[in-house]
Amino acid sequence: AQYLGLNLSEIRTLLMTHSHHDHFFPYDICMRNPNYAEKLSKECLHMYGNEVIWKRFKEAATICNNMEKYVTFHLLLPFEKVCTADGYTVTALLADHNQPEKALIYMIEKAGKRLLYAHDTGIFPESTWDYIKNIHFDLVSLDCTALSRDWRRGHMGFEAVDEVKKRMEMIGCTNDNTVFILSHLAHFGDFTHDKICELEEPKGYTVAYDGFSCMF
Repeated sequence: AQYLGLNLSEIRTLLMTHSHHDHFFPYDICMRNPNYAEKLSKECLHMYGNEVIWKRFKEAATICNNMEKYVTFHLLLPFEKVCTADGYTVTALLADHNQPEKALIYMIEKAGKRLLYAHDTGIFPESTWDYIKNIHFDLVSLDCTALSRDWRRGHMGFEAVDEVKKRMEMIGCTNDNTVFILSHLAHFGDFTHDKICELEEPKGYTVAYDGFSCMF
């Protein structure tokens, strides 16, 4: 955040996908209090997540006084829609990851634009496909952890994201203007960012990198 000049104190909404420690470490969230953080806003950070995340956050919060002043947790079930304090409409969708935990991916809408944030998931469960049918997305960001490895459960690789892209086109989720991004790329030694771009950009993907941003 410091390298990119981001002020994390300005963030009002935090969407959690699942409870793996590389995505959610509850004690870090509990450091959002005056003992550790400076210039805190009077507004709470609103955090959204599933039941497993909720239980682990509650356990961690017991070591901190008055956490409710600084973080408000909202339990989200798959296919539940909420409107956030900063003006986004967020719909939780079911991911294929870390079963039996109900890991989530997110549909996010604001100002007439809609994106699908689909990281840490294999090819979507059928219930998610049914939900998004004929919903148009302006941007789709897909998990491509496995790269050339043929993974379809838990994470995806090149072949799986091609299947997802094709199916989204078939069920009316995208058009020629939809931006497709590959992200959550593993650090396998046989691939560089340039090599991934060489392989995937001709197929209509943009390959993310640290500090990546996109206008759509």
